[in-house]
Amino acid sequence: MHRKRSVATGFATVDYVVELSEQFAGTGTREIKHIPTSAWPRAGGAALYTCTQLAKTGADAAPITWIGTDAGADHYKTACRNCGVSTKGVVSESGGATPTCILIYQPDGDYGCLFDPGNSNPQKLSAQQRFLFETADLVMIAVGPPDLAAEILSLVRPDAIVAWIAKTDHAANPQHVRASYSARADYIFCNGGERIFVDDSFSSPRIERQVIIETHGSNEILIDCHDRQVIIPVKPIETPDTTGAGDTLAGATMAQILAGQTDLGIAVEAGVKATASLLRNRL
Repeated sequence: MHRKRSVATGFATVDYVVELSEQFAGTGTREIKHIPTSAWPRAGGAALYTCTQLAKTGADAAPITWIGTDAGADHYKTACRNCGVSTKGVVSESGGATPTCILIYQPDGDYGCLFDPGNSNPQKLSAQQRFLFETADLVMIAVGPPDLAAEILSLVRPDAIVAWIAKTDHAANPQHVRASYSARADYIFCNGGERIFVDDSFSSPRIERQVIIETHGSNEILIDCHDRQVIIPVKPIETPDTTGAGDTLAGATMAQILAGQTDLGIAVEAGVKATASLLRNRL
């Protein structure tokens, strides 16, 4: 039996997470309420979160991303192996620094992000990365190098499933890039605030098979199909650290679809369950 092949592409990060006891604005000192030991550091980025869920259902899952040759790179590759995820598509840029993200969660639920993009700047895909795109049954696209978008889409098989995880990032997703994604994607994942960014990406009417899965925090999920809309309820989970929740939902949902699940409601509910498990493990 053919083992389904899946790839997810986007920037990798090594995350450091802190929870503050008081709101932080301007200058001064604030006490750190909590540092999750599992997140100091924690490998992150949409490619890893999605592939982790795909690997859980038996798919051959490979992040296609770029890291450096520093300690963060070693941490990222170790995390991949621990999650049962292939590192065949992970390229280490010689002498490069792995992107680093410091996530600061405030008591009111808001958060800030300090980001170091590192000095790895991929100009082209490696031969192995090209092969992985060409042979994938599922291609998931998150925020990544915009200059590689056209090449990536040119490699995807016509019969492959494509899912775009949309983020309101105009630098990584300029108009021409997101127009190309929206024209090809079978599934688009976004939140309520990002929906206008998605709708603005269409240079032509939506293809009929396309499904937009729109999250609304802890309230509900909208499945927006060509001919109908379905609401999936969500039970709120109180946790300060929601990093990767949307990517986990996307990965687990697409894992079900790749495995042959045709009921979108059931697929999304599996995504909700996986996301709840991720968040509960951080309580």
